[in-house]
Amino acid sequence: MRPDPPPHKILSVGVPPGPFESFFRQVLSDESLQEKLRDIEDLDVFIVRVVELGAEQGFTFTAADVAAALSQGRRAWIERTIG
Repeated sequence: MRPDPPPHKILSVGVPPGPFESFFRQVLSDESLQEKLRDIEDLDVFIVRVVELGAEQGFTFTAADVAAALSQGRRAWIERTIG
């Protein structure tokens, strides 16, 4: 069984519409935000940090929103990898 990719790689597959998507698009265009998330391997730490950074940038979303996006991205990543 292949290990899951790091959380930031899973999110790159697909993010549902909403405030989290808006923040995610900002992260894609902001290298400093990417740096703050890139090396986080622990999923729970990653989720907390994403929510914190989002709040700092004026976005309101929950850890559950981030977890749902990760779950959706993981499914898409698996389908793309084995499909």
